[in-house]
Amino acid sequence: MKKLLLILIAVLILLPIGYVLWFPESEPEFIADIKSLSSKFEKTVRAPSRIFHPKELTQSKVTNLATLKISTNPATNTASFVSAPPGQVLFKSDPKKSQEENATDFFRINGGTFGIHDPSKELKFQKTDTDNLGTSHLTYQQQYKGVEVFGGTLKAHFNQEGDITAVNGTFVPNININTAPSVSNSQAQAVAVQSSQPGNGVAPITTALVVFRDNLAKGTPGSNYLAYKVEVGNGANIRKFVFVDAQTGTVIHTINAVNNRLYRRAFDGAYKKDDANYPNKPFWVEGNPLPLTGFCNTQPNFPDCKLEANNILQSMKATYDLFFNAFGRDSFDGKGSKMDVIFDYYADDCPNAAWNGEFVYFCPGVTGRDSVAHEWGHAYTQFMANLVYEFQAGALNEAYSDIWGETVDLIGAPGKYPRTIKRTEGDCSKYADSLRKITAQRIGELKVTYPSNIAGVKQSFAASFGPIINTVFPGEIVTTSPANGCGAISTSLNDKIALIDRGDCSDLEKIKNAEAQDAVGVVIVDNEPNSLSAIDGSDNTVTIPAVVISQKDGKRIKEALQNTRVEGRIRPGGPVVNETYRWLSGENDTSSGTVRDLWNPNCKNNPSKVSDHNYWCFPGDSGGVHTNSGIPNRTFALLVDGTNGSEHIEGIGLLKAAHLHYRVLSTYLVPTSGFPDYADALLKSCNDLLGVELKGFDGNISKESISQNDCAQVQKVTTLLELHQAPQCQGVVTSQGVASQVVSTSEKSASK
Repeated sequence: MKKLLLILIAVLILLPIGYVLWFPESEPEFIADIKSLSSKFEKTVRAPSRIFHPKELTQSKVTNLATLKISTNPATNTASFVSAPPGQVLFKSDPKKSQEENATDFFRINGGTFGIHDPSKELKFQKTDTDNLGTSHLTYQQQYKGVEVFGGTLKAHFNQEGDITAVNGTFVPNININTAPSVSNSQAQAVAVQSSQPGNGVAPITTALVVFRDNLAKGTPGSNYLAYKVEVGNGANIRKFVFVDAQTGTVIHTINAVNNRLYRRAFDGAYKKDDANYPNKPFWVEGNPLPLTGFCNTQPNFPDCKLEANNILQSMKATYDLFFNAFGRDSFDGKGSKMDVIFDYYADDCPNAAWNGEFVYFCPGVTGRDSVAHEWGHAYTQFMANLVYEFQAGALNEAYSDIWGETVDLIGAPGKYPRTIKRTEGDCSKYADSLRKITAQRIGELKVTYPSNIAGVKQSFAASFGPIINTVFPGEIVTTSPANGCGAISTSLNDKIALIDRGDCSDLEKIKNAEAQDAVGVVIVDNEPNSLSAIDGSDNTVTIPAVVISQKDGKRIKEALQNTRVEGRIRPGGPVVNETYRWLSGENDTSSGTVRDLWNPNCKNNPSKVSDHNYWCFPGDSGGVHTNSGIPNRTFALLVDGTNGSEHIEGIGLLKAAHLHYRVLSTYLVPTSGFPDYADALLKSCNDLLGVELKGFDGNISKESISQNDCAQVQKVTTLLELHQAPQCQGVVTSQGVASQVVSTSEKSASK
């Protein structure tokens, strides 16, 4: 009887404890502040098997659920960004608990929104960052059975009162894999090296066992693997993260990691790729006079006393000053680390420049002010958001470097070439190619004017030879005999535009044959679906313009020709504005010239919004890191200058836009963030900075502060550029799994 009584007492004690553990609605009121984000979220995304549901909503302590901003990650089908409106809170903290304990409470109650089952086992606290606004940001690394999940990062953001206002990041749900590897560490290293140009001095640097979700950065569903993340490199221009399946020993995925207090060091590359005397014999260190102020008189080997040496060192200081003065960041890691650079470097991809995780190297002729800032921008990005260098995360990585490069240009020398002349919507710059080319750029397009059912501008690339398309070339569009334009053309083409199929002979031969029949111009129809590659070559004798159009547009024109005449005109692809270098990237590089246009990315065949026909949907260029960067680039440019186009946007100015972008990068972005995360973070950062007096580029408090109207412009820009919209990339890969699209100009660099 006594034994039975003891059992009954034990049951009575354990019952309420178990009830609280499984039904958190019985917990104290401060924990039950949200009527479950999960219950709202379940309607739109696949929910984990166990979601906590607080019983009642305390309206006085939490924002109305209907006003919450919730974005989803298409790769995981769970939340990626949850935030409360300005002035309200997402989760009311318990003042008796630490921020880490309150964040744990949030994840325990509402973790199902992100796919979390047990935060105590699945989340590992990493760090707390407190910014100059007095707000705190806690970072958590996802784990599965003690193994780090690559790309799994969540951040909880606290206001000055200690309440949570937003939670964002990436969490990979429903992992179910064996965490005991069958492949050894050394075997994985050997596989990684073998897959990464082993003849170029490549060796393993670091190795870690991780859970790897395929396609996470791409933003599409994928499989989970136990993998070794092997960092390999040659200490110079090769650095990669190779993910080796820990069960089979095969390579799952590879990510290129050469992205492409002030303490600087410069090393002479001596035009070699493996003998830069690095890191033991610098030719110049902080404190020495700049080369052209006397130093080269005692060091005759210092890049032949070229102006480029000064360009690099002065531009490095300008980059350091931007981050230190305006944002209070001491060097790229925030800890005052030295900034090493190698000039006159030889690399297989010259002319180029790149950050390789340890130093920046510059090939000769790639030392313009914005290019130097661009490469150091990659270092700053690595130590803040560490955006992976592929797909939209990589495009953001690349865009941030363009943004910082142009900011340094506009701060330091706004009138030098001049950069004070603003551009109108749709305009290209006269200097889109290079400082060496003062004539109008080669941009041309076909516009069909009749019949009305196919009328309009067609996506086009102009030939790299022939006349500059700075006037209109009108004419009737006709097909030729033979249709491919190879050999003598029998069709009379006098004052007509020849429509010729690509293939069987060179584009130049086709154009010359049409010119012999007095054609006013040539339109070449691409011979690959979902492809549009440029008309390359050179011939100073060609006198007629030529453009290439897509196979789809060519087919529509041919179908129309069966019933009626077709008229059109080859015309300038965009008006040429007055001489301004504003928003050009790389315009001072004598070897390569302008590589991107932040104001109008279309001027360099890059997309200006997500639905743009130039959006890169292919595996090449690491999923479009250099191409799709045009979209965040244009976001920044529009925020700075505004536009009087169809969607009127009031520019907020360079200082405000720079502070917004720094806060987004340093506070909200995680390694696999895409354009939707960037858009959410821009608006959240704008609300964070409302009314705050911003530090100027000189380090002093400016008279500028963010207003509600500024945030309205942010919303308009992110909507205009469709940052939350999914790209339309279906059906762009061939049956062999290789993308058919060809890079439209020169091969896109893997770093600059």
